[in-house]
Amino acid sequence: SLPHPHGEPFRRMIADPQIVARLNWMMGSGFEATKCEILCSGYGGMGHFLHAGGTTQSETNHFTFRNGRCYCEYVNVAWQLRDVTEADGGFCVVPGSHKTVYPMPEGVRTAEDDMDMIRHVGMEAGDAVLFLAGAQTHGAFPWRGAQDRRSVLLQYRSRNLGREYSAPPKPDTDG
Repeated sequence: SLPHPHGEPFRRMIADPQIVARLNWMMGSGFEATKCEILCSGYGGMGHFLHAGGTTQSETNHFTFRNGRCYCEYVNVAWQLRDVTEADGGFCVVPGSHKTVYPMPEGVRTAEDDMDMIRHVGMEAGDAVLFLAGAQTHGAFPWRGAQDRRSVLLQYRSRNLGREYSAPPKPDTDG
């Protein structure tokens, strides 16, 4: 909703053809963008505790695996506006946490004892990372970069939220 031309870069990010193709594969067609946030951190910014993930039975995970394929109902896309190295800090994730059936240990949540599970995601300006929102354990390490952290976080929601993936909706037969 920013006035022209300031909103154009964000509109291009929201509807980037490569991102849309992956979202269609992960969620099916008909998804919608539900959130757009700008993440800015200066040197010494404290980061963010790891969150989401936990157990696949959680109603907020919205992740399932059927017929050899993953389906999810929420996907986050984080675009980096500056280069990010491991030394800088920033976005981190626990790979495979969307498949877990055990609660996350407290040391992992706080990154005080990561049990060699937490991975930093280094990226170049213009790169985007897609992750399974509420199903994937993620957070941010404290920011130590010489330049301020600048990211755009988009969230997409499937039109199938709360519906089974295997059966289409039944037609209305009540007239």
